Amino acid sequence: MTTLQTHGRLHKLFHWWVAVHLGVILFAAFGLADLPLADKKQEYGDHGLATTLLLVVMILRLLWRVRHPAPPLPEKMPRWERLAARHVHYGLYALVFLQCSIGFLLAST
Repeated sequence: MTTLQTHGRLHKLFHWWVAVHLGVILFAAFGLADLPLADKKQEYGDHGLATTLLLVVMILRLLWRVRHPAPPLPEKMPRWERLAARHVHYGLYALVFLQCSIGFLLAST
């Protein structure tokens, strides 16, 4: 459960699962272009499955975030830093959803 001081355990689990999973997907994607065609088809399928799972977890994370808002940032932070932190956070959400969407569009062509 999210308290006024910190994020709850489930929120932290979502965060770290997405961070690690996204890193693994990106790391694995760098080697896809150099694979032989027979191996490439299998790896692209695995990559697509991993990305789909990432998208599902991101949607769950977003729904969780809507129902359980983040604790407030420290009052000592300047207003511009709080605004920047909020915008960067939403921007990262948008980039993950955008990257998944681009991947799905490229895979369907």
